[in-house]
Amino acid sequence: MRKNLTTIILVLAIILQLSVPVGMIAYSKNIEGALPKYGKEFKVEVNVLDIYEGSIDYGFYSYYNWYDLGYYATVKADDNGYANLFSDVDKSKPETDDYIRVTMDNKAKLADFNIDSDITAWRIEEESAYIVIKVYKGEFEVVELYIDGIPAQEWFDTAVEEQDERGLRTLKRKS
Repeated sequence: MRKNLTTIILVLAIILQLSVPVGMIAYSKNIEGALPKYGKEFKVEVNVLDIYEGSIDYGFYSYYNWYDLGYYATVKADDNGYANLFSDVDKSKPETDDYIRVTMDNKAKLADFNIDSDITAWRIEEESAYIVIKVYKGEFEVVELYIDGIPAQEWFDTAVEEQDERGLRTLKRKS
């Protein structure tokens, strides 16, 4: 009797130990697929600073207050259709699904935008620019960068180069 009870407990312990990693793997796969499926897109105004070998640097017009790791930034569009990622940052998790968890990985996603190009220019003349981000339950991704209303890749493919009297290279939209 005692041997059977020990065997049953041992089998249950093994099943429990195997089910935890399997359950966590299944849960992480479910989370990864949720952003493209359920994520909501937002536009965020930026100013394009420069491009170095296909890496476009941009800055934000709003105050950047993503200093506290683990905090939550609620994302919502204003009357003009743009979101300010940095205005509503709080320690408590918001009730909406449209928030970003402040992590080093998520901060790194806002550093630059890459295109297929070897262009380098330290000045970019643009009238307007914004990134489109997709947000869902703490995670987000930068979907596209638009410059003067067209995707960044297309803008840089058709941009014209000018040099000033000091030889500084400037790119601007083809008229």
